[in-house]
Amino acid sequence: MKIQINAIAFIAILSCSFGYAADEPSVEKFNAEYQEFQQFSAKQEWRNALPFAKNSFDIGLQLFGEDTEQSAMLAYNYGLNLVMAGQINEAPKMLKIAVEINERVYGEDSVKLIPVYSLYGKSLLGHFNEINGTKQYNKALKIADRHYTKNSVEYAQISMDLGTTLMSEAGSSKAKRHLQRAYDYFSESLGKDAPQTGYAAFLLGKYEMADKDFKNAVKYLNESLDTFAKPDEPATDIELTTHAFLVQSYEKLGQSELATQHCLAIGRMTPFDISQEAKPIAYSSPVYPNEAILSNKEGWALVEFEIDEAGFVRNPIVADVEGHNSFKKASLDVIEGFRFAPRFVDGVPVSTSGAKYVFRYQMVN
Repeated sequence: MKIQINAIAFIAILSCSFGYAADEPSVEKFNAEYQEFQQFSAKQEWRNALPFAKNSFDIGLQLFGEDTEQSAMLAYNYGLNLVMAGQINEAPKMLKIAVEINERVYGEDSVKLIPVYSLYGKSLLGHFNEINGTKQYNKALKIADRHYTKNSVEYAQISMDLGTTLMSEAGSSKAKRHLQRAYDYFSESLGKDAPQTGYAAFLLGKYEMADKDFKNAVKYLNESLDTFAKPDEPATDIELTTHAFLVQSYEKLGQSELATQHCLAIGRMTPFDISQEAKPIAYSSPVYPNEAILSNKEGWALVEFEIDEAGFVRNPIVADVEGHNSFKKASLDVIEGFRFAPRFVDGVPVSTSGAKYVFRYQMVN
């Protein structure tokens, strides 16, 4: 339910009536590059799409001219591709160009600038530039306010995207204000059952977990789960993640019985593979033993244990250790607080022995 930031498409040129010399960019070359870009971006294969996005922009700029709608679209598409491919150094540079072209073509007050300003802001926040990144998002918000008002789905979507980006890229406390604004609008205008409301509640729950306000986290995460949980349908990623966040939050609140409900829900919805290392839902890192620190030792400890029908750890033992013997106790001390999704057989949770987990001890310089 984030604001939709998608590649902008337009019909490739079919006519070859441009009278360019053989050594100049051709319509045929542009069409070939742009079609490759479309195919890879449609499959979200952003790294494969990247050279074609660049070539489409470079050739298109020469064919169409700089201040044209086509070049404005191509500049945005190339910038989007850089963001999605994780090119955090190059993306802001290209999107600055995209903003400048789009401003000249459409004017700074056009609604067409909303996704361009938003994406430029996202790229700057991803480049650890919170002030300028927020500034670009605020430009998008001002346009949305003028054209749709603050009490609109468009404004709420931009707010949610800004809050999400501030939380994920900048770890900023300012994220909550924007997420709350989006949640309040969606809740009041669309209702508690709307997917937008559920996703905003999920993001607020995630924020509260990071802020260690687990009581509020539980409130929002349960609201989100009410929206997305569909007992008669396959589990979605957001549903499973919400269950996992609730396990972690309830454990932090010391409410293990409530956490168990969500361990069971995850176990019921996901396959159990005993041949793989067990993946905890809630866990803590072990304390690095002083003896190992003084000896300058790194290493690991392999713990074997049973996962009972409620997802608790039972009868852990250290099966192997390397580096220092103190890793044994440190590992056993912490694993008893882990929570797992139990294995289900014929719809019933059962205890499973032979689970394994490796604790790795490495010093950070």
